[in-house]
Amino acid sequence: MKATFKVQVTIDNRNVTTKLGTAEGMEDMEITLMQNVLKVMANVNRSVKQQVERFYADASEETEEAPAEEETTEMAEEKTEE
Repeated sequence: MKATFKVQVTIDNRNVTTKLGTAEGMEDMEITLMQNVLKVMANVNRSVKQQVERFYADASEETEEAPAEEETTEMAEEKTEE
């Protein structure tokens, strides 16, 4: 058996696409093995999407927390002025 796969993962902001190619083809590859390889490739796509979503979730939490800290500082300053 011989198989060569080319995998391309493209990340564009939150969009993740995975392309799988066999430019050089496959020789004598069992169907069950091919199915399992395709499952692994699907898991790669899912895993990359999860990482991208975590990145954007963490980034949005950081930007949401910053103004909240400023508000509490301003509120504390107002209280001391009274």
